[in-house]
Amino acid sequence: MQFIIKVTSECNLSCTYCSEGLRQLEYLNIEIYKRFVDGIPKLLRHVGHKNVDIIWHGGEPLVIGKQWITEAIEYTNEVLSDFEISYSIQTNATLIDEEWIQIFKEFDFSIGISLDGYKELHDQYRIAKNGQGTYETIITNIKSLKSQGIPASLLMVLNSTVIDLDKLWNTLEDLNLNLKIQPVVPIGNAENQLVETNNIYNNYSTVLKYIFKKLLTSHMDITVQPISNLLTTILTNNSIGECSYNGTCTRNIITLYPNGDVGFCGRMSNENKSYIYGNILNHDIISLYDSEVSEKIRNRQIYLQENDCKECAFWEFCHGGCTVDALSSNGDINSKYHYCEGYKELLYYFMTEGLTELKKALVNRKMRYRLLIEEKDKLIKELHDER
Repeated sequence: MQFIIKVTSECNLSCTYCSEGLRQLEYLNIEIYKRFVDGIPKLLRHVGHKNVDIIWHGGEPLVIGKQWITEAIEYTNEVLSDFEISYSIQTNATLIDEEWIQIFKEFDFSIGISLDGYKELHDQYRIAKNGQGTYETIITNIKSLKSQGIPASLLMVLNSTVIDLDKLWNTLEDLNLNLKIQPVVPIGNAENQLVETNNIYNNYSTVLKYIFKKLLTSHMDITVQPISNLLTTILTNNSIGECSYNGTCTRNIITLYPNGDVGFCGRMSNENKSYIYGNILNHDIISLYDSEVSEKIRNRQIYLQENDCKECAFWEFCHGGCTVDALSSNGDINSKYHYCEGYKELLYYFMTEGLTELKKALVNRKMRYRLLIEEKDKLIKELHDER
């Protein structure tokens, strides 16, 4: 089960499409966090989970400081010693230094880094408080993480800006890291992006198709989401792995906010109290997880299947899409994904043309390996004959 811990609303950057927007600065008190952790063992037994994924989030989570994170982890390890625990963090990576790297190594962190492709694109949107770009700092810190063997992956956000596809691919080849690409969510500083919905998803679709075709002929061993999830789902007929599309919203994820509020998703602002379960200072974690609000959100799947999505052939690939996206775009959780039509077009591509391209690539790869083996066998025979 995933526990998203939003340790602060503060960030050291001023990204133009920040989902937090202009908010009052808040910091999670360590005692509130400990109270939350104290309830996790009962919740895990209540829902039948054995694994715990702690995801540090913000704002920018590194702002909270090394001492706070270290104390929080040590307490978590003590309370949850009977469970399998993993730690990850979603960060802009600008504050990473040698001391942070040692903490990441000590507690076996996975690092998710926000990086929007190549320098000119990234520095247009992810800027420091002084207006300067942050790309070079992040690249330097990525190299430091890689040199220490710390697993890192990238998160890229796309809007309607036209992408230099070749430059993007060259950057991805240089970095050689797992990547997740997602369209911008029209909340916070990006509320004005709602009118660009069609352009945003068309751009998103174009980029994914381009990267997919490049991957087919590449020797890079990386995963690019959602491409990998989509293909796995199409080939296996299993539900897509990502929570946005697999219909498990509120069941496997719970979020703690800096003021002690508890809700269903780290992408959701706790300023909208209608979708907050309650506060950990006033309720135990199980009653929050089973609250009327959480039940209302879980029932979204039932409502959509009986209404907007009733006749949809792609239901098993989507389940109405992300609840937060629906709420932020349409003001109603019982509405479908606002990128619905674009997502269906993308699915259809991977089920038809994309699948055909994948089969061709696998056949070509098999032939290439066969030729390599034949060449190797020929060389071995020649060496043997010379002897």
